Amino acid sequence: YYCVPAQPIDADFDVEYHKQILNGVFQEIGYKNINVMTEGLAIVYSELAETQYTGIGMSFGAGMCNIVYAFMGMPVFAFSLSRGGDWIDAHAAQHTDETNNVVTAIKEEAGFNIHETNTGIQQAVSIYYESLLTYVVEQFKELYDRTPKKKLPNVTMKMPIVVAGGTSLVGGFVERLSELIKEDFPIPVSEVKHAKEPLFAVCNGLYAAAELSAEQSD
Repeated sequence: YYCVPAQPIDADFDVEYHKQILNGVFQEIGYKNINVMTEGLAIVYSELAETQYTGIGMSFGAGMCNIVYAFMGMPVFAFSLSRGGDWIDAHAAQHTDETNNVVTAIKEEAGFNIHETNTGIQQAVSIYYESLLTYVVEQFKELYDRTPKKKLPNVTMKMPIVVAGGTSLVGGFVERLSELIKEDFPIPVSEVKHAKEPLFAVCNGLYAAAELSAEQSD
């Protein structure tokens, strides 16, 4: 198993081309049973066995955000966004007349919380975190509304949202996302939580999916 970003909905990026290139590389080095999934779905496989792989996986990386809505291990829909930690750094730097590296260092300081800002740079970082999270939630709502009803599972149970990736590690991230999804979110949510290992959840999910696949083929 390997992963790729979901198709972006706000950028012109051909995921299929990269999938085919990677498939060719793996075939050349001798792999036979090659499978691919998106980053978001890998997080679901890493963290949501107890809900039969039903829920929402969100990967917040440096360059992109990857989101999936999964039901019983299958993606209902998946998408990526061309914003991430680098986008926050660049915009915060631009509006504080600082370099990206300085902003990144401040953002990644131990104990920094987006709800507790003491400097102009911290405030700028907090503002763009708010913008990023709002953007993710709004894009999810819009895609849900555009998805044909026959493709949406008929679920009444509450389901978890699991977040992972380095950009999600800042203090206050999960709490703010929890607040935002209370506002007209189309899916009942039981909790918003971090993956057990936020920096390794995608790898862990790919391994879990491979194990399940091997068990089913035995």
